[in-house]
Amino acid sequence: ALLSAWALYRGTRDPVVRIKKWPDSISFKSLRVVQITDLHVGQLRHHQDWLTRIVKKVNSLDADFVLITGDLVEGKSPLVQPLLEPLQKVQARHGRLFITGNHEYIYGGSIWEKTLQELGWTCLHNENKIFDIDGKKLLIAGVPDRMVRRFEPSEKSLPDVALQTNERVDYKILLAHEPASVWDLKNEKPNVILSGHTHGGQIFPFNGLVRLAQPVVSGWKRIQDVHVYAHPGTGLWGPPMRLGTESQIALFQI
Repeated sequence: ALLSAWALYRGTRDPVVRIKKWPDSISFKSLRVVQITDLHVGQLRHHQDWLTRIVKKVNSLDADFVLITGDLVEGKSPLVQPLLEPLQKVQARHGRLFITGNHEYIYGGSIWEKTLQELGWTCLHNENKIFDIDGKKLLIAGVPDRMVRRFEPSEKSLPDVALQTNERVDYKILLAHEPASVWDLKNEKPNVILSGHTHGGQIFPFNGLVRLAQPVVSGWKRIQDVHVYAHPGTGLWGPPMRLGTESQIALFQI
């Protein structure tokens, strides 16, 4: 009972900002990258006021890029779309980028990419965008969730396609909802993958079960010469509880 009460308290707190180390050297003078993921807007207390508070925190971080790496929504589009309006106010110097997670496909699929585009975000669907920063080229690629074919048989998650370019670039970041997308790489390799999906296990000891399906549950891990980051989640899924984990907004100061 005490553990459950503590988990409920931890689960109902707003996400905290955590500064994260970057795993390798990068040739840009300075970059501030903010990642939020697995917000599940529409579930329980994840309402518009909650999202507004998150946007306010994100905007206080003076970001060059703000990234949403999937599972933004939890519910049908007519109910949840109006709740996403605060995302229009997110501020970033160079880009606001979005990829879909598995829950977007549970609740309507491509409608969410269209919704985010209308709110001023760039959606990366097996594609990339190249940014010129400090005279260097930064490629950020994105893929839909690797389980997309279960919901839309005509769709695939194609990291190699997303990463391909004829331009010479200095650094590559892949946005993929699941850390397991590292296993889908064949000919192309990014320097870094930023992912979510795992919630860090959310409630101990379920992190052990997550480890059976994902190569990393929380934090950084080097896999096949690629640095993979699993974000513990900005929101929650299922019971509003956290035990041994916390809801976070990640700030990478590069």
